[in-house]
Amino acid sequence: MSGDATTMTADDSPRGSTLRSALFGAHGFERATVWAAVGFALTYVAFEAESTLGGDAAAWLAGGAVAVAAIGAIGLARDGTGAIPCTVLIYGPAAAVGLRAIEPRYVEVLPAAATVEPLGVAAAVALAVGPASFIVGRVLSPSE
Repeated sequence: MSGDATTMTADDSPRGSTLRSALFGAHGFERATVWAAVGFALTYVAFEAESTLGGDAAAWLAGGAVAVAAIGAIGLARDGTGAIPCTVLIYGPAAAVGLRAIEPRYVEVLPAAATVEPLGVAAAVALAVGPASFIVGRVLSPSE
């Protein structure tokens, strides 16, 4: 018998839809991607301005950029965005911080380490801060 309307697949189950909703959210992936790119650009330019002016505020700038992105991820999570878009949002500024502030150690052994190592650290930061921001945003979100 084909076309049975009562057959449920794994994706149609309440558990599957809850997991998909928690990971991706109802909407907001596009906003998270665009704001991650904007955060990357602004953080990268801010590090350039900081080095040009001769200041010694790199640690504060790095922490501030990731903190602002975390606040943005909390706001997106309150609006119904999932954990993965929140993590993508954090990755943008974290990648700029990594590229501007981290001195790679293994460039002699692996020439690609100049890019891979800072972006790996940025991925670790995003994987730590993104889901935490998602959880805080969902806890703070008004019940429906």
